[in-house]
Amino acid sequence: MRSIRAIRRATHDAVPLTVTPLGSSGGNIPGTNDSKRHVEFDIVDDENQTPSDAEDVGGVAAMNSAIDKTSLRLKRSFELVLRNGHAVRFEAHSAMVALDWIAKLRSLCGYWSRRHLVDAEEEMRLIETVRGVVTPKHKHESVDDISDPPRIGDFWNWCILEGCRPIIKAGRLYEKKGLHKHYKHVLFILTHGHLILFRLKSTKSAHHHRSRSINLIDSYTYSGQLAVATLPKEDAPVEPTARRYQDGLEANDTDEDVTFIIWYRPHSSKISQTSTPEDSGAEYSAKIRPLGGKHKMLICKARSKFERDLWCYALNAEIERLARATAARERRLRDTQGL
Repeated sequence: MRSIRAIRRATHDAVPLTVTPLGSSGGNIPGTNDSKRHVEFDIVDDENQTPSDAEDVGGVAAMNSAIDKTSLRLKRSFELVLRNGHAVRFEAHSAMVALDWIAKLRSLCGYWSRRHLVDAEEEMRLIETVRGVVTPKHKHESVDDISDPPRIGDFWNWCILEGCRPIIKAGRLYEKKGLHKHYKHVLFILTHGHLILFRLKSTKSAHHHRSRSINLIDSYTYSGQLAVATLPKEDAPVEPTARRYQDGLEANDTDEDVTFIIWYRPHSSKISQTSTPEDSGAEYSAKIRPLGGKHKMLICKARSKFERDLWCYALNAEIERLARATAARERRLRDTQGL
């Protein structure tokens, strides 16, 4: 939703290949450059209802009987103007339905654009409560002057433990595949039993390409000094410096405080969501590998210590839930290895 710059009614017969960016903020692609503040969604109220919109009963029959089919098709169409300069056009059942889509999508995009900034402000308040203001020269609202304390429950919530959402956690992290690789900006999405990674690139593409999917069975995470000790000498910790990101988040944590590693084994099988804890181990077809077998690691960096702790908490909770859901397989694992 944050990739959408504006939502408007179609004005031309053909969808333009490129469009002129709206507003003074331009059409920069968000997400890949953290030095620029994310611009909010533009709400343009220029689609007022006309009498001809109510006369459109909708459907193919009304389109075939219309005298000016091109004009009617434009009334039923609306466009999503993306921040990369492209536009995507949709055609609704009728003109009134198109106006309803425009109104609801504008509200949804405005909500998520604002929600992204509010979450960063709440995280900043929590960091300032514990460690103080990161950049004293920057004007911040004093924590003592705030009547409502930071809402910790918005971050440490029970949905992570209960799995009541299809997407348990999502966000952007810096990761590298091997010890001697370079860090890349990647979108992480934690779902039931899997961690899905998407590449973030400054291209004209309207969506992110999925890099890979990691099965979390037989995996674990570790952070802090143990994670830093795993890294090569060229990645030795340096003095902490204050950083400010595009959503306003400020942090000055060390590499030890923001680094965590995911240790996992490659599995290609899928997790059955319909099996019970007693029989899921028999249905789950993941091969039980020896303890000394091949494994992989994913080295990740968060923007702050608080963000790293949230990711480790969510990953460990999902790994534990997955182990309990495959209790039979865990018993076979212990018997196979002679533990």
